[in-house]
Amino acid sequence: MRSIIVIFCLCSLYWSTTAQDRFFTQYYSHALSLNPALAGTMNGTFRVNAAFRQQWSTVLQSPYSTFSAAADTRIKVSPNHFKNDQIGVGVVFTHDQFGYYDFNANALALIGAYHKDISAGFEQSLSVGFQLGIEQRATSYNNFTFQDEYLLGTGYTLATAENLPENQRAFMDLALGINYRAEFDKATQFYAGVSIWHFNQPNISFYANINQINNPTEVQAALIPRYSAHMGFNLAMSEKQQLSPRILINAQGDHLSALPGLNYRFDFDDVHESSFHIGMASRIVKNFDATGLDAIILLAAFGRENYKIGLSYDAQVNDIRNEFDGQGTFELTLSLTGDYESESLFCPEF
Repeated sequence: MRSIIVIFCLCSLYWSTTAQDRFFTQYYSHALSLNPALAGTMNGTFRVNAAFRQQWSTVLQSPYSTFSAAADTRIKVSPNHFKNDQIGVGVVFTHDQFGYYDFNANALALIGAYHKDISAGFEQSLSVGFQLGIEQRATSYNNFTFQDEYLLGTGYTLATAENLPENQRAFMDLALGINYRAEFDKATQFYAGVSIWHFNQPNISFYANINQINNPTEVQAALIPRYSAHMGFNLAMSEKQQLSPRILINAQGDHLSALPGLNYRFDFDDVHESSFHIGMASRIVKNFDATGLDAIILLAAFGRENYKIGLSYDAQVNDIRNEFDGQGTFELTLSLTGDYESESLFCPEF
């Protein structure tokens, strides 16, 4: 039983520090995980992203890690009175792993979005997106130990009498999102969106069915909906420099997190369209009755032609530091955008 307690304490600690859901610091580098309405919002013909996030790597023998890959494209709507409207489609795969006990989650989602022109020449657009996903969570009991397995002198050698549930669970997961973008001039762009995740509140309990004297009973553990809001500006300082203030807010049950930040972009080497990005952000978290600064975040990225690679580090500064020896979280992102097509639908890249 002690092993189960350890697992769920660690997982609860992870979820509580990130508003209870998987989370990417470089959220605009993995736009489909931020808002389904962002499917198809790129300057090229397609977009492919990958992200890897790992934390507690020097504290745990098998750290908590997340990998996600996504791809999306867009299709122009043909009728004349919808000539500027576009449809975005995408797919996202995500894998979470908590090593020693082999707790893992695999999620696959299909995304569709409609981008409506609300101006004369697509200077402003309103997008709505929907995600249909399925997720499977599983664990292995091979490395679990229970109190009734212990035999004095030999260790945990007996068979347990614990009534263990089936070690995997699959459920449907749905999300909705809205996004607004405006290009006031070539130097100023604005974007904002809201989304709701898990609005179908799927049952994620491993104890899906328990037979109690021939009376099947389902244990309910609904996944709490998460509400997300993001907003930002792209402000050109010169032909080669740009500032991007932004903020992301997540709310899920009693948990709330806010990530205000500022990114700087410098373009150089016009021949190969190279750019360098640096940024800084903070994560403020409210868990139950406590509110405080959870982490200081440093970000950097390099772009060349259609490729971009980004790296971030979350340096934790709250009480978790005492328990995990001040270890932060590393995150690596890679992105590829298809050949330049139009700036009519932009999305921040980092």
